[in-house]
Amino acid sequence: MSEWITSDLHLGHEKISTYCPKRLVFGPTVHDMNRGITKAWNDRVKAGDTVYVIGDFAFGAPAQIRGFIERLNGEIVLVRGNHDKGHLRMKEFGIKYVYNNLNMNIEARGRGHRVFLRHFPPSGPGWEEKHWAETFLCGHVHQSWSRRGNVINVGVDVCPDFAPMTFEQLLARPVAAEALRPDQCSVCGMSLPKTVAAAGGEIQYFSCPKHPPEVL
Repeated sequence: MSEWITSDLHLGHEKISTYCPKRLVFGPTVHDMNRGITKAWNDRVKAGDTVYVIGDFAFGAPAQIRGFIERLNGEIVLVRGNHDKGHLRMKEFGIKYVYNNLNMNIEARGRGHRVFLRHFPPSGPGWEEKHWAETFLCGHVHQSWSRRGNVINVGVDVCPDFAPMTFEQLLARPVAAEALRPDQCSVCGMSLPKTVAAAGGEIQYFSCPKHPPEVL
């Protein structure tokens, strides 16, 4: 049995190709995209495997979402994104395990790695201590970027053939030449306003107004 990681499939989303035109490789319609992403998944994932989907799995009526789940190999563990239904609804559709975020210890390269899974990237520095993790796996940003330091975007739009990947494959991604600065929002890259804390004169950064951590 293997474990795979992916996000932002947006199955059934009629307008996603407008924002992510690479998906038109499957054809001009949302049905073409659904078939293409399903095939890419099933070519890699086998029965008995587990796939961690870090948000924005599928759109549509309950019957349509159940149909997507039934056609995909393996068992889905969902870390909810902003377009996913609530916990109980997703479980009704047939996904047994549903979370808002998830801490894991994943074996790779001969050791365990503390990994944090959440749909939204961290909105500022300090996530390692806050989430007790050394690697942050996220989605949400689609094709905007692939990896920034130890924050890795697992979305299908930056994965070969739009298919799920293993954690070891994700770790092998090159780090962007231009690293994210501590004063940048890791979602949109906006420069964050800063202040000097009264105690010790330490520089602190405000959260991004568009992507505050409480919301993300």
